[in-house]
Amino acid sequence: DNGGDTTRGVTGDTIKVVQYQGPDDDPIINYLSDAVSVDDTNAESQQTANDMLAMFEQFYEFYGRSIELEFYESTGLANDEVTARADAVRIAEDFEPFVVLGGPALTNAFADELAAREVMCVGCTPGQPPAWYAERDPFVYGLAISAAQARAHGAEFVTKQLVGGTAEFAGDEAFNGQPRVFGHVWISSSPESATNAQAFEADLAAGGAEVVESLPYVLDPATLPTQAQQTVAKLKSSGVTTVLLVSDGIAPRDLTNEATAQEYFPEWVIVAPTLSDLTAFGRTYDQTQWANAFGVTHGAVPVTPEISGFYGLYQWFVGAEPPAKDTIDLLMPNYTFLAANLQATGPDLTPQNFRDALFAGAGTTPANTEALLTYGDKGFWPDTDYNGVDDATLVWWDPAATGPDEIRKEGTGMWAFVDGGQRYL
Repeated sequence: DNGGDTTRGVTGDTIKVVQYQGPDDDPIINYLSDAVSVDDTNAESQQTANDMLAMFEQFYEFYGRSIELEFYESTGLANDEVTARADAVRIAEDFEPFVVLGGPALTNAFADELAAREVMCVGCTPGQPPAWYAERDPFVYGLAISAAQARAHGAEFVTKQLVGGTAEFAGDEAFNGQPRVFGHVWISSSPESATNAQAFEADLAAGGAEVVESLPYVLDPATLPTQAQQTVAKLKSSGVTTVLLVSDGIAPRDLTNEATAQEYFPEWVIVAPTLSDLTAFGRTYDQTQWANAFGVTHGAVPVTPEISGFYGLYQWFVGAEPPAKDTIDLLMPNYTFLAANLQATGPDLTPQNFRDALFAGAGTTPANTEALLTYGDKGFWPDTDYNGVDDATLVWWDPAATGPDEIRKEGTGMWAFVDGGQRYL
C-alpha cells in the first residue's frame, strides 16, 4: 500500500510531472544555440524524454506508481517575467503537477510563482542567493552549483592564485610585467544578480583583489554588440589586465571580438561560467583573445559520449541515436535527479518527504569525470544547500588542440584540464 493520494499530483497509480519548454523560436535561446549549430526541436526533446522515461521506470522503484509526463510550451522569451508568472499559474491550476522540470533561463519569476503555489520545480530558475531558496523550502531545487557557491570558488582561485602576481598570460606584452588589475564583467539575469555580484566583489576585496570596474550586461541579442563595445572601452581605459568573467556562453564572443577591434588583449578568467566553459562555445570566440583564457569550471573531464553519459545511455536502451542528440545532456539530468529521489523518498510521497530524503542522502561519488552533488547541510557551505554541484576544477584554453566538443563536433581549440581535472571543494 503506497498510501494512495499523498499530495497534489500524486495518486496511488501516477505521479504528475510537467516538463517546461520554451518556444522553438525564442530569439534569445536561438541566439545561444545557433552559435554552436544546435537545432533540436521541442518535439525531438519530447520524444527523447518519453523514451528515457521508459528506462527510468524499468530500473528505479516508484512504489506502484508510474510517471505521467506532460509538456508545457511557453509563448514567452527566456527573460519575460510576466509570461513566466502566467505560465506558472496555468501549470499549477490546469495541470496540478507534483513537480515541474525546467523553466525560463533568465528569470526567477517562474520558480517564485510555483513555490508560492506550493508546487515543486527542479532546474527552473537562474542561480539565486541561498536565502532565496530557503524562503521557498521545500519547493525549488537546482542541479548546477548555485550562483553564490560558484562565486565562492572563483573568489578562492583569484585571491589564492592570482592576487600579487603579474598578468603573465595576457596577450598584450605591455601587461606581462604589470601587477594584475581586476575588472568584473557579469550577466544580469534577475534582481538578485547585483546582490551576487556585490557579495563576490566583497570576497575578492577581503582577499586583496580590488575590482576597479564592475560592469553588468544583459543577454539581449539586439544590444549585446553595443554593450560589448562600451564594456571593453571601460576596461581598457581603466588599465584592467585581468577580466573576471561571470557570463553566459554568447557574451564572450562579442567581448573578445570587440577587444581585438580595440587592440586590447587582457587575461580572460572564467570564475562562475554558464556555458562559456564549454569547448563548443569557446570555439566561437576570437581565438587570439581566448588563447589568454583560463579559470574555474564546475564541469568535469569529458568522456567519449558514445559510450558514456545520456547520449550513450539512450543508444544502449533504445538502440538508436536520440532525437534530441545535441541537447540530451541538458535535458535529462533533471529526470535522473527526480527518479533517484522518488526512489529515496519511498511510498509516502510529499514535497516535505522528498526534501528530507534528498537532504539525508550522501550525494554522488567523487570522481574526476563527474561533479560531486550533495544537498542539505553537509558542511561544505555556510548555508543549507538546495543546489547540486559542490566542487570545481581548473582549465585553460588551448587554441591548438583538436578533438570533439560536447556535441561530438570535431574542431580546433579545446579547454584543457589542469592536473588531469583534479577537483576541489
